[in-house]
Amino acid sequence: GGPPCVDFSYVNAQRRGTEGEQGQYLVRFGRFIRSLERAQSVRFGRQHNTFFMVENVVLRGDDLETVRNAFGIQWDPVEMDALYLSPTRRRRHFFTNILCDFDLSGFTYTGELSHVSPTSCLEPGFVLPADIFGEGLITTKANCFMASTSRLDERNTMRMYVVRKKKYTHGKETKLICRPMNVLEREKCMGYPAGYVETAVRTLYEALFKNGFGGSGQKWREDLDEKYHKFAGNYHKLPKDAYDFEFIGTGEMGEKRMLMAPPPTSQTVSFYGAEEYAKHLIGNAYSVPVMELLLRPLTQICPSRQYNGYDYNYEWTTASNMYRPPRRQPTETAAASANPELSTMLRQRIQSPPSPLPNRRETN
Repeated sequence: GGPPCVDFSYVNAQRRGTEGEQGQYLVRFGRFIRSLERAQSVRFGRQHNTFFMVENVVLRGDDLETVRNAFGIQWDPVEMDALYLSPTRRRRHFFTNILCDFDLSGFTYTGELSHVSPTSCLEPGFVLPADIFGEGLITTKANCFMASTSRLDERNTMRMYVVRKKKYTHGKETKLICRPMNVLEREKCMGYPAGYVETAVRTLYEALFKNGFGGSGQKWREDLDEKYHKFAGNYHKLPKDAYDFEFIGTGEMGEKRMLMAPPPTSQTVSFYGAEEYAKHLIGNAYSVPVMELLLRPLTQICPSRQYNGYDYNYEWTTASNMYRPPRRQPTETAAASANPELSTMLRQRIQSPPSPLPNRRETN
């Protein structure tokens, strides 16, 4: 799971931690997991284990202790930054009882760790500003993608921008073309197949667009396919100072402009265009290579199944198959300590030689 991080994020000056309305979701999630563990234990006994993994931004102090108590764990969450395995930064805490037999806490960010550059995920000719204005190492990483409306593109700081040099016809002068990273580039940097988010959002907006002009005040569920019913809301008659519906043409995602409000909250309602909403979703998403690494121990505990058509190559060349984090002494999870057979199996797995990280992702 991934409850909202708005009350824990340090970029939010009004964050309230676990006392906030959004912060309480993480606490309730932990209590739900404990209730589920008790119910499973009553029904199946100790031989049935409930594994969980919950992601959020890095927590500190009282908030961290409150969340640990909610999940009933005595150990610290796994702290992982996606820069070690992908072209983008994304430092997160993972609260889990899945045994992770590696430790990245003692490492510093150097070129020896991960030669993964965003360049292969960008449109041809575009690079990060650091590659032009700075020293530009191959290990320069894209900044962590944000989900809040005001930080989707970071236009004030240009943290989400890429640049390309363009020569004039006489070839003597150059100018820089700057723009925010687009949806496709962000998908690739996070490890998702091209179009994984963009295609779904475009399909949703096209469905909304067909009914948007004549459906003011009407609930979306009244004329949308059932698969879209989770998008709570209704067609809005937008105020004069807000965006209007525009129909420029067909083709690219940005040429059909339809603005959608998220589910109502206590905060000011924001309207998203299709591209903005796709970027918002990516800002809330998991880093695929990080989840692949953290969930891999389950493949040696649970039955696996290969799904045809779900294998794909990441867009970057990675050195992760040549890099193995140092081993640390086995630490039993709560599930393992409650089940001697599982504990023995996990210890045997830890003591066996590690398999290299593949370039090609397999979904189990």
